[in-house]
Amino acid sequence: MNDEKRLERLKKQFKKKYRRYNSHLDLYDCGISIARTISSTITTYEREMNEMLEEMGKLELKLHGTIPDFLKQRFGVGYMSIKAEVHTDDHTHEVNFDAEKWFDQASDIELRQLKECGFGGDYPADAVARWFEDENLEIHELMVYSRVNNIGYECHVDKTDALAWLKKNRPQV
Repeated sequence: MNDEKRLERLKKQFKKKYRRYNSHLDLYDCGISIARTISSTITTYEREMNEMLEEMGKLELKLHGTIPDFLKQRFGVGYMSIKAEVHTDDHTHEVNFDAEKWFDQASDIELRQLKECGFGGDYPADAVARWFEDENLEIHELMVYSRVNNIGYECHVDKTDALAWLKKNRPQV
């Protein structure tokens, strides 16, 4: 199933789950005996809806390069705190990802090098994507494709997100 169809299916499932959730909330207000029985169902619905929202956000980001405002509000502005993308030179593989884990572990020197290259299109930015190769299956597949076909790749980190993170977490850089 392609991502567009998966996203539409998730939206329909979410609406259906949300209606059930609200009907259970109405029952919850009816009385103590019913409330005890329904509270675990409500908790399960909340967990499932959060998982669905997170998956919808990832699909929206992958398909459209942005996250809808209602998901940003739901998960906070920092839902994807440092946006980044990597693509092969022939653009057959493109991956959007959150680079915050790399920033957390990077040395001040690595961060300065990334900043000096303008957060993309150079070796320090490519190193960000390489760091995620063992952690992100899509990036792993991109790297394998790049090596097998002797094709380069390029990574770009969102400058605004990166500078905001640096200001907050590593102002000395």
